[in-house]
Amino acid sequence: MKHIFKDENFVRYLEEKYRLKFKKIEWWWKITSAEDVINNIKEIICLSKNITNIFWISIFKNLRKIYLFDNQIKELPKEIWQLTNLEKLGLSNNQIKEIPKEIWKLVNLKELWLWWNQIQKLPKEIGKLTKLEWLDLYWNEIEKLPKEIWNLKNLRWLNLENNKLTTLPKEIGNLKKLVALLLKWNRIWNLNENFFYDDLNKIFNRIINL
Repeated sequence: MKHIFKDENFVRYLEEKYRLKFKKIEWWWKITSAEDVINNIKEIICLSKNITNIFWISIFKNLRKIYLFDNQIKELPKEIWQLTNLEKLGLSNNQIKEIPKEIWKLVNLKELWLWWNQIQKLPKEIGKLTKLEWLDLYWNEIEKLPKEIWNLKNLRWLNLENNKLTTLPKEIGNLKKLVALLLKWNRIWNLNENFFYDDLNKIFNRIINL
């Protein structure tokens, strides 16, 4: 299969099989080979609902955006960690149960969409995604957040609705750029009794005063 990965026909095969749309960068007239075609694809959008595996994703070395919502992906393949230029990753409404600790390798990631999966916990390594601005974990099965989440200094949007959280780490109060914290439909019954209440208030007051 390796030889086909450098063939423009493979791109067409993916387009037809998975109803994928590929967006390319400018300077298209400078492309002279099939390998150039692959290397210049920056964005993948999925129009299918039957993708189960994305082992082929790593051939697109310069990807910036991946949108594979509404599929049947159960795990993130090791190949995805090679996409160090990736800025936006959308894998919502799949069947993902675990985020591997290797997630930190996506050092340029700014948006991570994982709502409506079956994720039970986050690895502490997620705190190394220091460029992350948007994290959507709506409708998963997360019971606890790692304290390392406070390292996400650029985080502006954090959606934790419809999980199984009973408390939040006090360090979450250190997210100085946070403007949206969504917590509905969890098991945090009384914020006043939580030890992080003062820190959480800082966030609420900051949002209100924007």
